[in-house]
Parts: sequence; structure tokens; C-alpha cells
Amino acid sequence: MSTTAPGAPEPTTGPTAQPSERRQPWKSPAVIGLPKLTELTLLSPIGGGGGIGGSTVFGLLLAVGLLFGIGACSDGIVRPSAPTRPAPAIQTVSCRADVRAGTIACAGPETTSGSVTLGGQGTRVLLRSSNVAYDNVTHIFSADVTLQNLLAQTLLGGTDVFFESGPTVTGGTGVVTVANPTGLGAFDATNQPFFQYPDSIRFDQVSPSLNWQWNVPGTVTTFAFTVLVSADVADQGGVLFWSEIPQFHSAGLTDIAVNSSTDAMAVGPFGEVLHKVGNRWTEPPVQYFGEWAGIAAIGGGKYIGATTSGNVVIFDGQVWKLVRNAGFTIAGVTAYAADRIAIGGDSGGSGHVSWLGDNGWFSIGIGGGSFSFLASYATDQGVAADSAGSVYRFNFNSPTPSGNSGSPITALYGAVGKNDYGYNIFSGGSGILDGGTIEIYGSATADTTIDAIDFGSGGPNWWAAARSITTDSSMLMSWTGGVWSNRAALPAQVTRMIQDSAGGLYLLSADGIRRWNGSSIVDELVTSTADYPTALAAVGSRAAVGTVQGNVRQYVSGSWVTSDPDGAAADSVIGLQLFGTDSILVAEGESVKRFDGTSWSDFGGAIGVPISAFWAPNSGQAVVALLGPDIVYRQTAPGDLSNGTADPGGGPPGQFRAEWGTSINDFWLVGDGGRVVWYDSTAGYVVESPGPTQDLDAVTGTSSTNVWVGGTNGYIAHWNGSGWTDCSLPTSETITSLWISADGTVYAGTFAADTLQNFPCNVRVPTITTGVGAIRALRGSSANQLWALVGNDLFEGQR
Repeated sequence: MSTTAPGAPEPTTGPTAQPSERRQPWKSPAVIGLPKLTELTLLSPIGGGGGIGGSTVFGLLLAVGLLFGIGACSDGIVRPSAPTRPAPAIQTVSCRADVRAGTIACAGPETTSGSVTLGGQGTRVLLRSSNVAYDNVTHIFSADVTLQNLLAQTLLGGTDVFFESGPTVTGGTGVVTVANPTGLGAFDATNQPFFQYPDSIRFDQVSPSLNWQWNVPGTVTTFAFTVLVSADVADQGGVLFWSEIPQFHSAGLTDIAVNSSTDAMAVGPFGEVLHKVGNRWTEPPVQYFGEWAGIAAIGGGKYIGATTSGNVVIFDGQVWKLVRNAGFTIAGVTAYAADRIAIGGDSGGSGHVSWLGDNGWFSIGIGGGSFSFLASYATDQGVAADSAGSVYRFNFNSPTPSGNSGSPITALYGAVGKNDYGYNIFSGGSGILDGGTIEIYGSATADTTIDAIDFGSGGPNWWAAARSITTDSSMLMSWTGGVWSNRAALPAQVTRMIQDSAGGLYLLSADGIRRWNGSSIVDELVTSTADYPTALAAVGSRAAVGTVQGNVRQYVSGSWVTSDPDGAAADSVIGLQLFGTDSILVAEGESVKRFDGTSWSDFGGAIGVPISAFWAPNSGQAVVALLGPDIVYRQTAPGDLSNGTADPGGGPPGQFRAEWGTSINDFWLVGDGGRVVWYDSTAGYVVESPGPTQDLDAVTGTSSTNVWVGGTNGYIAHWNGSGWTDCSLPTSETITSLWISADGTVYAGTFAADTLQNFPCNVRVPTITTGVGAIRALRGSSANQLWALVGNDLFEGQR
């Protein structure tokens, strides 16, 4: 065992965004667009993170409020001015700098009862600092500051961060001034210092750092000011940010922590976080790009997290801030306060554990496996274990742990009220041990193992998830009256369990989050990887998704409700349409189903041939293209299948892939080999020829004189009623979806959504995320309410 001297935490070191399988660096986009100013308030602290909130007007203004602990004087240098911009809506955040410790810490606003205000800082832009320092000779306080763009659009070159107010001394006496601004400009006042980030900053990209300096006399202890970020974006009417819908993206989570029954947080791969406030789960934008090793709740809406790359971070209610880089691979974390944190893992193949107490950080190298099991179980008491059975108790204020070895471990808990810990062993049978000595539960055979344990405060709050190795079935058990009792069968193997303040129990499995509510197991967020989305429909704020197993998931009153049109497993949903407040038409397999707001029924009976494309102008009519026989049905009423047309228009053979229209007497079909067929009530089916024989996968429009088609190799063409215009994008990727907003902007979905933005014919390729697949469908009413099906995930776009 080797011991390093205790070291102080490093809360001001900013993390570096790392590319991952899911989020890759962007290629430089070809962007042409007018500048615009957006009233967006950046609640971004320097020293860990930030964000914004607001609505777009013309450009981009993002406000940041900062409170520092030092102050200064002016150097008198005259610098170039910046362009004048309108005043933004301002929302400030208080931050504090400690001159002696060289730290900058910021706190975001919270709502009542400790609930976190989401959509504020950390949702649009992040300012982070590093190398914070104060020179006692020159009286210069400085920090290296980076700007990270979380918007769905590129911040075009020349992003200005300007001082809207201050610096104002709030502690001590003296005058503080900005020492080295890029220049002085007129943004919403005159002679405002600003720092300019000259390069364009793409989605998820972090800018190179700029060194910010302030003149701060030694008589000043704290000062405050408000900073705003001003930038241009390309798409004046486009979506500014996308929110992933967690109900379609909860599989693969690695850990969960709970502050209360209405405040929980789960973490997963690629830096993803799911946050529950009240009864609603949301997925905030990614702020750390590493793989999460674990998370722990410390109360007051705050959490401690750790990434496998060695970062230990704290969520202050708004943003994640770096506490320490451990210097070794982290496999687990525990904490019960911001100054009581323990992490475990391995360094160079040898076990490693570090913990933070009153005396700073202690770091211990321990031979053996990776320490992935950690728990805190009393004031200043913690425990760490590896899967082989090495268990070490430690005091957060002492550098020396006490250890022992035992049988292989599959779960560990800390019983806070009992001031002790326990764990499950597995060696020819399972046993739950309390304090490592008293056997609480033992299996009669080697078939049972314990996957998760939570003893909370002890006594009646003892819970465990037992699993049969033979059948792989799991059971929730509780300790009542001195014996273990089976409480409920578990739908999936549990990897983590934790109690909440309302007597419930959160259960984490590979497919998502469930909760024991005191009487039964209910789904919180569960994503079936076997029943992924295949189709999307939306009308305003109402949306519905069809799945590969024939289910329909509707967004109703803020919740997602699942129903099955067939009442049993069925074929994949090909397409669906929403009408009014509750009607739905769904095409799946060989039939069309109708939902009237209460129940499902057959719309046209079984067609007998699989459907390849589907569209409906209203809840009583539909157009269906069949796979294989090249037949199109105009269903003018439920059950009416008598007017199918074989080889409509007499065009070249090929499969129809998509449909769109304005009525049952005016619709368009597109498909293989560039085939385009238009039906109108006078001419019947008419073959159109846009040009190249690209396979076509998408069609949309607003009238018979404004139609757009798209397909392979970035091909897009526009019909104006008399001829076609080639509006192709410079990409080899397929155009998988087309949609037109109310202002006439055309949005194109592709497999390369992270590389394209703004192109001819007023076409936009929205930036949503990277590495999860193609934008397979875009639907909505405007850029203020746009839905996107990306790979197997669903996103909501907003301004």
C-alpha cells in the first residue's frame, strides 16, 4: 500500500470536452445567413458551467452574472469598439472568487422547496474557467475562460462576451476594472469592455481559452458584475436547442441517486444525465462528455458525480463543476456532503481509493482489483470494496484505512442509521452480511445471488433484489419482523436500488428506472430496446410515435401513454397521422387502424399485402401504397378498398416510399429510381420527372405548387407548379425526412445531421445530436414546437 500526502480539492479546473462514440467533433459547416440578435439569458458561472434561457429575436445575446472575491483599477488603454446591439433580457447568477485559494465558485438560482430550475444555465452555453490566480505584486486577478456552445446552431465567428454592468466592489474598498479587454463597445450602453472569441463555435464545441484579467487592489475582497454573450447564428427562424425525451432513452443508465421522491438523478454513457424534478424526468444538455462511473446525492438538489476518466464533479442545482481530477480510472463514488466524497477504481491495474475530509484529499494505492463498491454510512465513515472481496473502512479525516478480505462481493450498502455497512457475498451461495460479521440472509443453494441492497437507516428499511442464476428471474425482498419477505417479482435484473423520502424505492435496470411505490412496481422510465420507434406524427404540442412491435405511444397531458391498436403484438408501424385533439390513423403491417379518442377499430380491414407508404388528409380518408405489387389505394371512407390503382400513372416500376398531399384529390407519392407520381382530381395519376434517378425517401409541401422531394446523395428538388429546381445538398448522405415550417423554411433530415446547416433554396439541416443515427422523421407546427425521430430516440425542438 502506498499513501500520498493529502491534497486540497481543485474546484476551478475546467474540464476538457472529449469526443466520444456518440458525440463527435463537427466538420466546419458551410454557413451563409443573416446575423440575428437573440434575447437569451446566460446563467453561466465562470468556474464550472453555465447556460441560458429566453426567446429568439435577431442574433444572440446570452447573459452571465458573476460575483468575484477581489477588485482593481483601469489601465487607460483605448481599444477598438464592437458593433452596437440591442439590450437583452438579463438574468444574473452570483459567483464568488477566493483570492487566496485561487477559486471561482458560482451558484445558480433554484425554485422553492429546493427544486432546480431547468432550462436556465447549462442549457445553451457554458463558460468555464481554469488557472485562476491572483498576483499580489501586480494586483492582477486572472482566469483562462472557455466558451462552450450547447445551441443547435453554430455561433458564427466573432462572439463577444461583454460586461453589461460592473465590476462593482461588494467587499472591502477600492475600484475594480477589467484589465485586458479585447476592446470597448456599445452593446446596450457605451464603453462596455468585451472579450472576443474570434472563431466560429459549432454545436458541442469548446472554444480556445482567453485570459481574462482584472485590476484588483489588495483592499478589495469581493466584487460583482454581469456579463452577456453576443453572437450571430445562421438560421433566423430555426430551432435553437433540442431536448431529448427520456421516455425513449433510458436504457443503458449506469447509476441513480435520490435526494427526495421529487428530486432524483440518473447517469449513463456519453455524459448523459436524466434529472427528475417533481414528477417529470428531463434530459439536460451534456456538459461532461466522459462515461459516468457513478453518482451520489448530497441534499438540497445537489449531487456528486464521477467519470471513468477521473473527473469528480458537483451539480450545484444548475450546472456541473469540477471538484478534482483523480488521476486514476474511477469505478465508483459515494458522498454525503460536498466535503465528504470518496471515489474508488484502479490505477495501472492496481486498486485505488481517494476520499475528501477536513484535511483535504487522501489517496491510497491498494493492490488487487478495481474498487467499484463504495458507501458512506456515518459521520466521517466510509467503506470501499472490490468484487474479489477486499473491503476497507476509512475515516474521511484520516489517511489510514483498515481492511480485510472475504468472498466475492456483488453489492454494498451503507446503513446510515445503524452507523455500519454491509454487503452481499457469493461463494457457493449468497448471504447478506451486516457489518461484515452477522449473516442476515443466506440461500440454501448456490442458485441465488443478490444484485442490489439498500439498508437506508436500518430496521424496516432493509431491501434487497435477489436473482435466480438458473432462471434469471428477480425478486424484491424486504426485512420485516425479523425475517426476509418477498414483496414483488421484478421485470428485470436490478443493478442499483436506493430509497427515497416518501417510502419508495428506485430500482435501476439495464432498460431504465422503476420504482416501488409501497405496494407495487411502476415504470418511471423504461425503454424497451426490442420495441423501438419507427414512425412519428405531431400536431402542435401533441405527438405520437409508432413502434416496431405495432404499439403507439401518445404524448397526453405531459405524459407518454402506450396503447396497442391490435391488442396484441403486431407488425411494425409504417406511418401514423394525428387529427384534432384525440384521433389517430395508424398503418401497420397489412392494415390501417383508427383511434377515435376512446378505442381502436379497423379503418379499412386487412389489405392482404404489406403497406410501404401511408398518408391521410383527415381521420376519415387515407392513401395507402402497397409493398411489391405497385398498387395505391385511395380510401375515401373506412372499409372502402375498391378503388386501388395498379401501376398508377404508368411510370417506371419501383417501390413507393413516402407520401404527402393536401387532400384525397391532391397528393404526391415518391419512391425508387426517382419516381414521382402526382394525383389530382382532374388528370388522375401523373408521372413527374424531377431529373436524376435518385431513390426518393421523403416528400412534403404546402400546396400543389410548392412540393419538395428528397432522397439519396443529398438530392432535393422543388416543384413550383410548372417546373423543378434542383436544391441538392453537398453530401452523399440520404435525405430521410422533409418538413416545412409555417414561415416556409424547409428542414431536411439526414444521416449527417452534425455536418450540415444552411444551403440553397432556403433548406436547413437541423443539428440535433451526433452518433445516434439518422434524422428519420421531422414533424411539428413551427420551429417553436418541432419533434424529431433520431435513430431510436425522440427529441423536441424549441426556440
